[in-house]
Amino acid sequence: MHHSLGRFGAETPTPAWTTRVEPALKETNRHSPVSARRDRANPIGVLKAKYPVVCRLVTEPSFRLAARCYIVADPSDIPIAHSYGDDFPRFLRSRSSLACVEYVAGVAELEIFVDAHERYAYRFAGQQVATTSRGLPCGDYGIIVDGTLVAAVERKSLPDLISSLTTGRLRYALGELAALPRAALVVEDRYSQIYKQDRVRPALVADGLAECQIRWPNVPIVFCENRSLAEEWTYRYLARRPRLGLYRAGRHRTYR
Repeated sequence: MHHSLGRFGAETPTPAWTTRVEPALKETNRHSPVSARRDRANPIGVLKAKYPVVCRLVTEPSFRLAARCYIVADPSDIPIAHSYGDDFPRFLRSRSSLACVEYVAGVAELEIFVDAHERYAYRFAGQQVATTSRGLPCGDYGIIVDGTLVAAVERKSLPDLISSLTTGRLRYALGELAALPRAALVVEDRYSQIYKQDRVRPALVADGLAECQIRWPNVPIVFCENRSLAEEWTYRYLARRPRLGLYRAGRHRTYR
């Protein structure tokens, strides 16, 4: 199934790319030495393999159109270097200032940092993302820009959430997250499961979470039904950082 950018509140990028790339393609002779050399090396296939999620997001026809223009703008010799396509996200941004193109470019160059102490970390399998393990000052997954942690997600199972709430550790963690420009806490279970607990009063947990949300309203507590959906939500939240103005809001935490 192809993913439409409409799902994320963005316009489809096809018209924006088409109006910018078609003139360049028309000016290029498809039988020129550059084009022939490119066809034999299959650079579109190289780009598609390097950015599979971007291809799914915008659909293959739109991706191939952008890739063809990139190839015209940045021809290379055979064999194609391993680093070919590393600046593809920058190229996308140069074609349009639309928010949807900015989002796609952000996905293409996304790197998520995973806290070194995180057990059973998310792998983000099938997503266009690189992961790096290192110690984070707060949160389990984050985005670091120029040595600064600008976004983070704290992961909790429901038992861990309840335990940290009753011991006070959750309030400390939320206070740390609230100091970041963007942060959230994701729970790998349904909210309704709180009311099925028999070792702690459900009302105590519900009231405690409500109090935390009121005290730190800029750190949403999101219940995602299960681990798989929590992983998907974490990826979507961190991937959308380019559109959220992370560098203009909140206090920044420098990574050391």
